[in-house]
Amino acid sequence: MAALLPRGVVAYEMKGLCSADSLFDAERDCLAKASAPRLQEFAAGRACARAALSALGWSAGPILVGADRSPVWPPGFAGSISHTMGYCLAVAAKRSDAGAAIRSLGVDAETMGSVTSDLWSHLMRDEEVNHLLRLGEAEQAVHASLIFSAKEAFYKAQYPLTHGWVNFEDVAVELGDSTFVATLRNTDLPIAKQALTFEGKFRIDYPYVVTAMAI
Repeated sequence: MAALLPRGVVAYEMKGLCSADSLFDAERDCLAKASAPRLQEFAAGRACARAALSALGWSAGPILVGADRSPVWPPGFAGSISHTMGYCLAVAAKRSDAGAAIRSLGVDAETMGSVTSDLWSHLMRDEEVNHLLRLGEAEQAVHASLIFSAKEAFYKAQYPLTHGWVNFEDVAVELGDSTFVATLRNTDLPIAKQALTFEGKFRIDYPYVVTAMAI
């Protein structure tokens, strides 16, 4: 996973369930009304994030949830968490000494086939739908998941810098062999002041796709 991101980024992955007993009380309080499966999912994300942060020298502690529902990373660190059915990952980096002056990270994992054709018009731009229509059924399942995941990774990477929302139609994703480019189609977005195109990488590990971006 770390190979998808620049030097200085630490990544941890987990497959299967994680006990909610691993949560700090303050973390559990953030999801006081959550179901048992949601708590286990949340616990897996926090366990991976703590492992990544600890590898960077941070003393383990709670990783709380902000008012916007995003993780509250320790001062001086950037990070991102994602989970899908039976799989979780988290990445973290020190902002001060990450190799490429990293300010923010975004990762996303999706289960192949979850982005079905009835969702395309809601999640994709016309040019992305046209790309999918030119593919066979098996490739459609992979590429649809990758395009959606890439948009999620971009959103997560830009949000800590702008605290601004990005709609699915605001960005167009073009896939390469193991890379993707997210191009802004809405230049009024706050992140457009920094760049109009952003590059990321992806990995296919059946039944999952994983996308990652550093800004």
